[in-house]
Order: sequence, then C-alpha cells, then structure tokens
Amino acid sequence: MMEAATVDVDARPDVAVEMRCQVTGGELKPIYLPRWRAVLGRLEGRTVLVRIIRRKQRSEAANRYLWGVVYPDALEGLRAIAEEAGEPVVFGTAEELHEAMKWQFLRRQRVMPGGELLEVPGSSAKLTVEQFSEYVSRIIAWAAGYGIQVRTSKASQ
Repeated sequence: MMEAATVDVDARPDVAVEMRCQVTGGELKPIYLPRWRAVLGRLEGRTVLVRIIRRKQRSEAANRYLWGVVYPDALEGLRAIAEEAGEPVVFGTAEELHEAMKWQFLRRQRVMPGGELLEVPGSSAKLTVEQFSEYVSRIIAWAAGYGIQVRTSKASQ
C-alpha cells in the first residue's frame, strides 16, 4: 500500500499530518520511516501537537457480514431486477459492487498540485467501527431503495 504524499507544512500550516505508527516496547515506531523522517525534518525547531488515536479494528464478523451477506444479497437482487427488465447485469462480482459502494458512500475530494480537483473512492479499510457500521447501513438502505431486502445474518434466509 502506498502512503500519501508528504504535506508541505510551510504552505499549508493548517493541515494536520497523519501517519500510522505502532507502539512497541514503549516506543512509537512509524510504519513508513522515510515519510516520517521527511515530515520531521521539515518541522525541525517547531513546536507541534501530537495526538495519539488508538484505532479499534472492526470485527471479523462485521466484515464477514458485509462480504458474506450484504453484498451477495444486493447482487442477487440486482441480478433479478436486471433479468426481469431484460437488461444486462450491472455488477458481476462483489468486488465490483464494493468499488461502486465506496464511490457512492465514501467518495473524497483531493486537490492536485496546480489546483485540479479529483474525486476518488474512499477506503472502507480505514473506517472506524462506527463509520463501518454506518457504511453497511447505508448500503442496506441503498439496496432497499431498489426493493432488495438484505438478511440480518447468514442464518436468516
């Protein structure tokens, strides 16, 4: 996975720099050392505020529910709608549907050097537990808008 480009702290002093680190043996160890060194080098002599956020990983059960229930139910419903209408199937795989859902619900804007504005899909892997729950709920509501009912678990069929 590529790390985001470093932030020019001189041109954008209002921008926070976020970098993933791991705590090992009582020390903070950056995941991507070259970027860490580059940012710290540009902050030499400045006073900075460091905020540490412990990321709670979503459960495997939540991930299995998205990939094993929500996406398959949505795909099946979309296939049935397409077949009934005599139209081609829009999404052939759960991965295709996942990319579309990230674009639909996690889209972010990025400003390129020179000011060009790009819209890119966000990452579901970076969501907090609460954000992931909201993301799944929005997908279920989206499917319901097409008359597709998503099971509450694998067992309920």
